[in-house]
Amino acid sequence: MAVLSTALVITLALHAQQPTKPLTNSDIIKMTKSGLAESTILAVIRASHSNFDASPDALISLRSVGVSQDVIGAVVAAAISSNQDSSPAASATGTSTGSQGGPPANAAPSVPSKVSNGPITPMPSSQTLPSDSASPSKEPSVILLTVGSQAGPRAPLLGIALPLEKTHLSQTKTKSSSLGHLANDSVTTQAVESGVSTAAWQGAVHAGSLPGEMAASQTGGILTSAMAHRKSAVTYLWAVTGPNSSAVAPSNQPSFLVNFAAWMYVSVDEFEPVIVKLTPTPPPSAWRLVGASQGKENAFSSSAVDWQAFSNFLQDQSPTQTKKVSPGVFEVSAQAPLEAGEYGIVLRPLSNTMKFSGADIARNQGNGKVFNSVWTFEVK
Repeated sequence: MAVLSTALVITLALHAQQPTKPLTNSDIIKMTKSGLAESTILAVIRASHSNFDASPDALISLRSVGVSQDVIGAVVAAAISSNQDSSPAASATGTSTGSQGGPPANAAPSVPSKVSNGPITPMPSSQTLPSDSASPSKEPSVILLTVGSQAGPRAPLLGIALPLEKTHLSQTKTKSSSLGHLANDSVTTQAVESGVSTAAWQGAVHAGSLPGEMAASQTGGILTSAMAHRKSAVTYLWAVTGPNSSAVAPSNQPSFLVNFAAWMYVSVDEFEPVIVKLTPTPPPSAWRLVGASQGKENAFSSSAVDWQAFSNFLQDQSPTQTKKVSPGVFEVSAQAPLEAGEYGIVLRPLSNTMKFSGADIARNQGNGKVFNSVWTFEVK
């Protein structure tokens, strides 16, 4: 172990101190055949510039000589990142500006509105390999994969960056086993309309605080001061605004690359991405229901981690095929063609008994932030 650790330090030091040619598939094969540990190879990939061939034939060749699945996943992720960084379109994306007029370092790339089967934007540079625990938190990225513009096995990996959308929270007395029924219930629609964005709850709800509940009510929330004294179960709703997503899938059986490895709010071993169908509310309202769950009326004002919100969570999950590339990085695809409609990628706990703090969900923090996030797309 000491020998391998020393080798790792020397290897990384050499890469840091002198210009080296980019890593290639041949380098990965050489390191694997030499007996270097998988962790060492992964560290070298993270510390080096690369020019990997991530075509199907090349990946099959890597696997055939004993390269591990995690290393192959790192090769694919590095190839994607390299394609993005070398693309002029990648450097031109971004809509918000920093204090000097340029895009801030952590700005999310802009997403083409209503992207369909036309020209596709190269995948943004926010897609990165998992970082160590000392690295700062990074927003997760969800890339809607598309077919490259060039033909052949070495066609570049291209995609559309889906923006992270925060759900709006509301509650209703209506109980149902169907999102469709909830969406078409007038009481539910009124509740959604009177609810507020998760961001509006931040600072408005103080755990167990009656003034906090009153403040939430005054800002348009559906909790009132009287709720502190009533403990009956109600239905909590998660919804996103607008009738349609800004991104359109290029096919009815889309694939995605999801990376939440460096997001501080999530334990990578406790969540996985899935595809859910969103249920629209009828006009004139313009909402799409993501899910619903039963809970106490004052759940959002409780900081206790005791709400098994997912144990009875109601969502319209589409059959989803997930392949773990590395911790927190997944390839996601629809197992069968999706019917036309609105959909989203969401992160869901592997255990339906996971407990949440209602206050965390209301404030959009901790695991609640994970539960409140969705990346939407439309299938024509």
